[in-house]
Amino acid sequence: MSKHRRRKIQVKKIETKPGIIQKYWPEITILIIIIVIAIIRYRLLNVPLERDEGEYAYMGQLLLQGIPPYAEAYNMKFPGIYFIYALILAIFGQTHISIHLALLLTNAATIFLIYLLGKNLFDSLIGILSGTGYGILSLSPYFHGLWANSEHYVVLFAVGGILLLIRSLHSNKGYLLFWSGILLGLSFTTKQHSILFILFSIGYFIFTYLKEGSHALSNFSKKLGLLILGIIIPAGLFLITLAIGGVLERFWFWTFEYASEYTSMISLEQGILLLRITISYGLQANLPIWIAAALGLASPLWDGKARSKWVFNVGFFLASLIAFSLGFYFRYHYYILLCPSLALLSGIAIASLIRKISWFPFQSMKIGVLIFAITIIYSYPLFAQRELLFQFTPSKICHKIFHFSNPFTESLEIARYLKLNTSINDRIAVIGSEPQIYFYSQRRAATRYIYTYMLMESHPFALDMQKEMIQEVEAAKPKYLVFVDIPFSWLKTSKSNTLIFEWLKSYLIKHYEHIGIIDILRYTQTYYLWGEKVRRYKPRSDYNLSVFKRRK
Repeated sequence: MSKHRRRKIQVKKIETKPGIIQKYWPEITILIIIIVIAIIRYRLLNVPLERDEGEYAYMGQLLLQGIPPYAEAYNMKFPGIYFIYALILAIFGQTHISIHLALLLTNAATIFLIYLLGKNLFDSLIGILSGTGYGILSLSPYFHGLWANSEHYVVLFAVGGILLLIRSLHSNKGYLLFWSGILLGLSFTTKQHSILFILFSIGYFIFTYLKEGSHALSNFSKKLGLLILGIIIPAGLFLITLAIGGVLERFWFWTFEYASEYTSMISLEQGILLLRITISYGLQANLPIWIAAALGLASPLWDGKARSKWVFNVGFFLASLIAFSLGFYFRYHYYILLCPSLALLSGIAIASLIRKISWFPFQSMKIGVLIFAITIIYSYPLFAQRELLFQFTPSKICHKIFHFSNPFTESLEIARYLKLNTSINDRIAVIGSEPQIYFYSQRRAATRYIYTYMLMESHPFALDMQKEMIQEVEAAKPKYLVFVDIPFSWLKTSKSNTLIFEWLKSYLIKHYEHIGIIDILRYTQTYYLWGEKVRRYKPRSDYNLSVFKRRK
């Protein structure tokens, strides 16, 4: 063969190789989606912290000082989220912007994992659609998507664990099951609700084994053992850490004994009312994705490809739905737990639609229908929430979503004043449920009760909790005390014991002088008064905070 002919054959071979864009178009597409979502989030990094974020950030701050969870601050959350926040603060810095930057990166990683999950279960198109759906749903301010609640990290670990489980089943690589268990275990240590994703993963693994009809019981037992071992290890390590810190008993009380009382306080009727309130805005804003998800859930009835994975799709959806519904509280940020399943189902629905229109006579007509469906489903939520996502300032978004009567924006100014007028060793007390003030001011609390909700609830521990908080404040003699006279910071009912209010009135008269008033009048107007101006001012609203300084 001549050199000239060989060269021609080589050129032909080179020409038939797919280009980088042709080869990696799914990854490039999902990367573009991630960048678009990240740009939207980047503009809103400065949104003030809400209460849960304030709690996690303060606990993370204490961890960086060597103080274990539940030692100087009480709550019923599992400790994983506190360690996550400690890591975030150590890497990015101790500001609310740093916390939201970490959320941006976490969200980007989760979008990519959901893309991989859809790709491994079905194909690249469903992967891209699923990642896009999650990116848009988890961005929704009505699901508190701009705030770094624990659900974002639960989803990151849970989806990662489920993805490794699927890859292990496809490749028969047993070690992937161990790492799948590790991620699922981390998800559980972040929030109790993740137990549903663990049960789903174990159930799906057993179902797949039975479906394949394998009789190698020893191999099955080994693989299941690896999965369960991985799940147990994170919880075991956390328990050992808490035991070394001497807080294991407190952990048990707050996360099991008190938590069981908390979850039993709300009836099904009250839960349904909460569901109606929380779902109204989020459902309207993201309606096309919800409709597509419903079609995706039903698509096995007419689509063979969807039918092949119907057990996974239905099981994952039910696990997400039950995790979202535990306790019937239906918080706005609980919807994040539903978002991966809804995103996957919406992707399945669109892919099913594409297969249904394969009989269209013209290729351009198919492409047109596809582009129209995708544009409507995924651009409508951005359009419906355009003011919040593209026009409002971070503070205005906070006021809009949480109502102006929640002092999240105002906490920044209060904390700034406290930090300027105290030393690092001074203690402060916030009598109310605003732990973000402790974090912003970088001052330690005079009491372990960083929330006051549990003091107002109807359970056997409420009165003793009030007495304990009173004793701790009196013993610490905080230099500054902030009283939050806002209903949403207490949620007092007709059954609430009012001992703490009676004590506070006499305690302030004896030991403190009134030096600050923060009067929240409406969405765009808050009055900050300090020093002598306080004496001549009478609050004009029912939503205000008072700052007191201890007399020398």
